[in-house]
Amino acid sequence: MPFNEFEIQCSENETPQKGDCLLVPIFTSEGIAPNPGGAPTIPDYLKRLVGDRTAELQSELLSLGFKGAYKSSLPLLNWPLEGIRLILVGCGRRSTLNPSRLMVALESSLKTIQSDAGRILISLQDWEGSEIGAIVAASSAASYHLYRSREFGGKRPSMESLWLLGFKKSDALLQQIDVAQAMNRAAARAKDLVNIPPNIKRTQTLADEAKGVATDGIELHIQDDPKWIESNMPCFFTVARGSLLWDPPRWIHLKAGNPTAKKRIALVGKSVIYDTGGYQVKPDNYMRTMKADMTGGATVLSVLDAIRTLD
Repeated sequence: MPFNEFEIQCSENETPQKGDCLLVPIFTSEGIAPNPGGAPTIPDYLKRLVGDRTAELQSELLSLGFKGAYKSSLPLLNWPLEGIRLILVGCGRRSTLNPSRLMVALESSLKTIQSDAGRILISLQDWEGSEIGAIVAASSAASYHLYRSREFGGKRPSMESLWLLGFKKSDALLQQIDVAQAMNRAAARAKDLVNIPPNIKRTQTLADEAKGVATDGIELHIQDDPKWIESNMPCFFTVARGSLLWDPPRWIHLKAGNPTAKKRIALVGKSVIYDTGGYQVKPDNYMRTMKADMTGGATVLSVLDAIRTLD
């Protein structure tokens, strides 16, 4: 796995301990200008932890000019919480917050952690959306923070556990955590396939990946006859014909059967490994990302693998 996996825990009122890292979302005002002339409101949860230092913290935020703007962050080490790294997460206006924006804001703040971490706690007591939305957003931000491609030569960062505060532990919540973990692995797998350098990535690379997915009730068929593909998929064949001799096209079909299903859902992912091209209309810096032209197929393979693990 291209990131060090971590445990996810949920608690209504877990208290941070010495050595922990606590992330607290902070919002700007709902006016046209974010909190003109004033510091953002400190959430009740943080007020309870800080106690009689609340006014001092409010004054410090004002002097530092931190107003909770979206994707801004303010790390405070060993103050106002002794022995704890407090990171204030700028989330912008509360009315604009959704799981996607929460994930981006959290991931931006996690970048301030430059080393391995023990417990990371995220305060979500003020979250107004669904539980699964918050769990997926927070865990995705953590896995994005930890992700390194397979070519990365250094030591991958790690964390012991991720604590999501404000949720009562239940069987339904544990199932949602399983879904979030499966999504993290799927996203990392897709990114890893995309990040393989194009000089060593082949259609066989995806075929081999599909063979690894095709277990536990998932059927696999790989059509690698160029003549069949030319006759039945002419557009697909035309794009790939420049590499027929050394990297022929492959039509990869995976099927996850469910006898009780009432509908069929088809996921179609395009994966261009070698493009005959034509006129180069992209600037040079965009050509460097052409290795990502197979993201669609990588995504489908990863989603099916996640479904397999959750089934």
